[in-house]
Amino acid sequence: MPQRLEPGQIVDGFRLEERLHQGGMAVLWRVTHPGHDRKPIIMKIPIVDYSEGPGAIVGFEVEQMILPRLSGPHVPKFFAAAGFDTQPYIVMERIAGASLLPLIEETPLAPQRVADIGAKVAAALQTSIASTSSTTT
Repeated sequence: MPQRLEPGQIVDGFRLEERLHQGGMAVLWRVTHPGHDRKPIIMKIPIVDYSEGPGAIVGFEVEQMILPRLSGPHVPKFFAAAGFDTQPYIVMERIAGASLLPLIEETPLAPQRVADIGAKVAAALQTSIASTSSTTT
């Protein structure tokens, strides 16, 4: 079962260095690992209230299945995952960029700003889909 996590703890060889963010569905940790010293990596650990039903669990398991199959400049590289029989997590590359939290705090956004953001997301998705398609064919 999931455990209470603190900086300095080791989870499957990954050392929890710093808690970066806690949202409503997951906690993001900056982690280190002897075998992954070239790129910064993060561990995503789901927040699951087992009394609320299987939705959050299924959503996280789907993410665990999809992330390793994606590639592209806007998709974090997948490194490792563990299931709900121990401490569930996904370890992935940390892609540099600004947090979306300040943007969320600015809501509601002007329609043009929403359209600009949507266009950037669509372009990133198209690039990732094209990269993934070319590696699987």
